[in-house]
Amino acid sequence: MIVLNNLESFSDTDDATAEVQLTAAETLLDKVMAQLKDTDGLILDIRNNQGGHDAIALEVANYFADKTVLAVNKQAVTPAGMGVPVRYQVLKNDSAYTNPVYLLTSQMTVSAGEVLAMTLEQFDHVHTVGEPTSGALSDILTFTLPNGWEIGLSNEVYRNAQGKAFELTGIVPQHAQSAFSVHSFDEARFTSYDFALEQLNKHTHLTLSVDEFETALEQLQTKGNIPSIAVGIIHDGKVVYQNGFGIADESGTPVTADSRFYLASVSKTLLGATLAHAEGQGQIKLDKNIAPLLPFSIDNPTSDKPITLRHLITHSSGILDNNAVYLCSYYLRDNHSSLMNLLAQNNNCPQVIDPDMPRFFENYLSAQGDYYFNANFSSQFGLTPGDASIYSNVGAALAGFILEQDSQQSLPSLSQKTVFDPLNMHNTEWAIDKPQKPIVQRAGFSPQTGELFTLPDYGSVTYSDGNAVSSVKDLSQFLLASIHEGKIGDEQVLDQNAVKNMLSIQYEPAQTVLQHGYFWNIDQHFISHGGTDFGVRNKIFADLKRKNGFVLLTNADAFNENSEQTFTEIEALVRTFANGYEE
Repeated sequence: MIVLNNLESFSDTDDATAEVQLTAAETLLDKVMAQLKDTDGLILDIRNNQGGHDAIALEVANYFADKTVLAVNKQAVTPAGMGVPVRYQVLKNDSAYTNPVYLLTSQMTVSAGEVLAMTLEQFDHVHTVGEPTSGALSDILTFTLPNGWEIGLSNEVYRNAQGKAFELTGIVPQHAQSAFSVHSFDEARFTSYDFALEQLNKHTHLTLSVDEFETALEQLQTKGNIPSIAVGIIHDGKVVYQNGFGIADESGTPVTADSRFYLASVSKTLLGATLAHAEGQGQIKLDKNIAPLLPFSIDNPTSDKPITLRHLITHSSGILDNNAVYLCSYYLRDNHSSLMNLLAQNNNCPQVIDPDMPRFFENYLSAQGDYYFNANFSSQFGLTPGDASIYSNVGAALAGFILEQDSQQSLPSLSQKTVFDPLNMHNTEWAIDKPQKPIVQRAGFSPQTGELFTLPDYGSVTYSDGNAVSSVKDLSQFLLASIHEGKIGDEQVLDQNAVKNMLSIQYEPAQTVLQHGYFWNIDQHFISHGGTDFGVRNKIFADLKRKNGFVLLTNADAFNENSEQTFTEIEALVRTFANGYEE
């Protein structure tokens, strides 16, 4: 593997000339290529190449030149018109590296890096992988304006041997793969590398047997003092593993794949699926102003721009979670007393919480409401609906309420008909009231003593943002159907278009790598959602291209450092098992 982040700085001398830099590049590459000459193949990574000297780009290309090629035609634009065309050749190198080469590019590959890509793609043993390059090949012509300002303009046209120019469009690789993604950094691996290694018939993931996985997981469970864990694994498009670890309650009931966990924000994936089906059936419209559907007003302090369901499902409505208010919506199911007052040992929230969701929204969103503050809206940052995606539990819960208002049906009944029943998710429900069937008890560590204790059963006013209950077995079915566009085996159990829309980008905020479907996080071909609440820490994830994925449900305490760190390690282990599952 060779990584070239520039084609300019190879000499140790600070003021080295271009000729000295070229000589230094030749000296270094001679050594590197001598060491790599007997390899089965090579990855040449120029994804982050910031350009440099064309001469060095052509020198690099020569190490792979098994034939003479016209590398580039270069022509400057001058005040008199087009300048004299200049042609650059790369001559055949009898010692060229001729085993497969995988050239990795991205939108950050620029200038001389693009000249290198343009040249190398002419050799049959070089395969380009990744994303289109920047499309900025020209050198910069700088000049001074009368007021003393300096300005630089692109004034050259680069064409390949076939006469094609790539300014603005960039050089499109033969094999499209994501160059960088949030998932790649989380997992410390890149899909373009995996693709190249697979083409070379090399292992890309660590394999784990069931015994190895379970031994490692049980050790981590003990380390983090996490009472209850359940895992579902999808590998190569099939559910291959489901199991539970630990105990579900103080009576010592074993955790199984059928054990029911609170989902926290993983609930939003089920809300998204229900909304996608309702939209497909014409019961709701994503881009319709929601105001006429509400029995209260939404009084954004500085904007009267309409809010739509599309805004709500992509967290771009401008409605924020004001935690001073939102956390006071949690209550004990037995007597509706404040959970936060109990946990924090203070009286910052009302002693008794009103569980009526429409009244909560009116108090939170309407100017006359008791919980109405500027901090409830992104307008405090000068933003209007649609300007930015900022995660909002209140906005998600409002989407569930809008669905009920527009369809004149309850969210539980709609989810049951369109998602739960078709997938035989018999252990899944929206826990508005206290569920009748047993649920894994939520647990936390006392801030005062550090001791693990069982949390009392609690709910929240905004139930549709995080109060679903399900099992690993049920959610694995849901994830499997999502991977296969609504199919389980040969049977179309969910509406195909609804699933496609659910996992299609509905809003692309410019300021973040992640995009959003119907609440799902979409990162290239990876889909995911996490869930965090008091005594709840969950994750659902899938790689749509490889058709691998996992469901991880726990009652870990996200607000305890050791528990949260251990959950991160467990998630990494589960991800490794999903990618490298071995019977």
